[in-house]
Amino acid sequence: MLYVGVDAHSETSWITVMDEKGKVLKRREISSSRKAVKETLGRYRQPMKATLEASYSWAPIYDWLDEVTDDVVLAHPAKVRAIAEARIKTDKIDSETLAHLLRADLIPQAYHPSGGDRVSRAGTEEDLNLPPSQVRTCCAGSGGIVFHPRYWH
Repeated sequence: MLYVGVDAHSETSWITVMDEKGKVLKRREISSSRKAVKETLGRYRQPMKATLEASYSWAPIYDWLDEVTDDVVLAHPAKVRAIAEARIKTDKIDSETLAHLLRADLIPQAYHPSGGDRVSRAGTEEDLNLPPSQVRTCCAGSGGIVFHPRYWH
């Protein structure tokens, strides 16, 4: 089994791939896109389990990981103490910490609605009649309308 920790952001994300013994096989910054996730993880033939924190940009990356891994765990950001209380916080370190926690089965899970539920919850963005960049800016943290998958590259 391989363990994948992802520190996800809307433009770029850090991915760490780790084996069962904790050896880092790959760690790199990628563009936050379906293509980059597939290119980075698609070459591995072992079973993979991935995790990322439930943050502003989790939904599309969760779906892309779900396409190439055997399981995806959405981590509750406030309960991932190793990251929330870390003295040194970098995206690179956070992705490795997530992979280690996943390997040790220590990820506190967050609720994640299915893709269909996310789209239906996101329906109110059409009511705003704003371009995607303005929807993201004006509605950040408003309960889901910024997560509509069609706005991701």
